[in-house]
Amino acid sequence: MESTAVVLAPDPVCSAYLPKGKVLLVSDHEGETYYFCSFRCKLTFERDPTRYTREKHIIW
Repeated sequence: MESTAVVLAPDPVCSAYLPKGKVLLVSDHEGETYYFCSFRCKLTFERDPTRYTREKHIIW
């Protein structure tokens, strides 16, 4: 029996999870591919990709 697992990718702007193989809106930044649910999220990301790609640190 074949696996039917769907690989999900998060939209870095709105945090929606999208099926990686079916997403049409993508952008590359520093060697990584990012996936988007809408043109609005893609354009927001492309205006300031560092804002959405830098690691978030938890302050205790």
